[in-house]
Amino acid sequence: MRVSPSGNNVQVTQPVFLRAMMNRELSTAAPINAIGVYGLVSFLHGGERLDLHTFCAVSLALLCLLWPRRLEWEVMFKEFSAKYPGVPSNPWQPEPSA
Repeated sequence: MRVSPSGNNVQVTQPVFLRAMMNRELSTAAPINAIGVYGLVSFLHGGERLDLHTFCAVSLALLCLLWPRRLEWEVMFKEFSAKYPGVPSNPWQPEPSA
């Protein structure tokens, strides 16, 4: 268990952990996608085709570089499963319920 900022105990289970992990990834992906959207908007407001292609290429390159790989997800699961028994150690094969 861990203590939340309000002082309440929070049970860390697999759904709670998955939600926190996805929020972390979305907070990385949203600003990167905004770069591509900025290129589209500048193209639609009279920019050149190069604006669209450049901004979208930068956005795609950053997504490819910064998006988590399978190994990173497995390491996160193993770390959290050692701390919290409600999180399985292998995200790809759920543990059978007892």
